[in-house]
Amino acid sequence: MSREENEQVREETVAQGGVLRTSVCTATGRCRRLLRYIKSSDLSVVVCSLLYNMLLVALLGLFYVYAVCRLGFIIYQVYAREKGKERDERDEEVAQNEPFNITSPLGFDFTISPQDAKYFNPGNFILMTDIVKSTYYMRHYGRGMKNALKKHFRQAERLLRQFRGYLVAVEGDSLVCLFTDFQDAVSFGNELEKFSQKNFITGNENLRLRCLIHQGRLDMVMMPYGVSIVGRTIAEAYVLCDNAKSEVITVSDYVYNRHIKYPGSKVRSSLRIEKICVNDICKYMFSDY
Repeated sequence: MSREENEQVREETVAQGGVLRTSVCTATGRCRRLLRYIKSSDLSVVVCSLLYNMLLVALLGLFYVYAVCRLGFIIYQVYAREKGKERDERDEEVAQNEPFNITSPLGFDFTISPQDAKYFNPGNFILMTDIVKSTYYMRHYGRGMKNALKKHFRQAERLLRQFRGYLVAVEGDSLVCLFTDFQDAVSFGNELEKFSQKNFITGNENLRLRCLIHQGRLDMVMMPYGVSIVGRTIAEAYVLCDNAKSEVITVSDYVYNRHIKYPGSKVRSSLRIEKICVNDICKYMFSDY
């Protein structure tokens, strides 16, 4: 190797060594500067930085837990809904196959005894009840509706004995009763409505009751099962009851003017008493309205 080549190799070796020393010095300087920064920094800054990073990690963990719990809750809701549908269908099938007579648990006697004849005198009061949306509830909640109706009619039987009323007919879910005293009729309606508010068809839906009191001529017909009321007064009562509001005591204007409106009336009712006009509601039923 010539002298020039040796000189060139020596120069390259020196240059490479200088670059290496420069790189080592640069890395060492950076480490020293970082250590000096940490030593010179305020301890609270370092602590706050660590706490901030820990908070971010905790929030991410909470979000992950929430997402997993939310997904599990949605899956549970879907499962519970499907199980609820299966249970309702099974209960409905059992209810459809279960023999049920709406009057069988009551034991009402439709034969008029001498002491019951007083209820059929002119001037007595007809009280009619009807359950709101009963057809809908029977179709969609058959088992719950049937149980609620049983309780409803048993309570009506007890209240009729308490307030001296007489049951003329049970037509579907409707009761047709007679009372000799207007206050007894109002008290019967009040107590039956209070019971209906606690008589639940489903978990959050109770019976809603219409209650109408009317007065007029009573035409009686002897039937194989007992006595039936026919004629204009009972026809008016059916129509008025269909147009009555729930959770109030509805009385015809004829009864209202004679027993409530006049000064000194002593009729007591815990429910609001509303008047309904017979002529307006029943004007298309008879030609003389």
